[in-house]
Amino acid sequence: MQPPIITTHARQRLQQRGSRFRELVIVIAHGDIEIPARNGCRYIQLSNREASRLCRDEQLNVSDVDRAQRIIALLDQEGRVVTILKGNRTRRASAIRPGGRR
Repeated sequence: MQPPIITTHARQRLQQRGSRFRELVIVIAHGDIEIPARNGCRYIQLSNREASRLCRDEQLNVSDVDRAQRIIALLDQEGRVVTILKGNRTRRASAIRPGGRR
């Protein structure tokens, strides 16, 4: 898989949220919760089930997968990462209100 294209804004948010690029790659590659957003964008998040499978089958670092579950990526129509949101492992991306506010 090619590394995701990430906007400058998303790169800043990733740093501000204390997340790492490899965690974003895990979310983009394996995120199985996809919620439509405005203007053809979509939220991507990693579910507990997929996280368990990744740790068990793909031998990914458990701490990386755990941290990946804490972020939500907003992708535009072309698949570029627009921004990163800090999520809660127990709360799905569907809890995000239109307009980007929680």
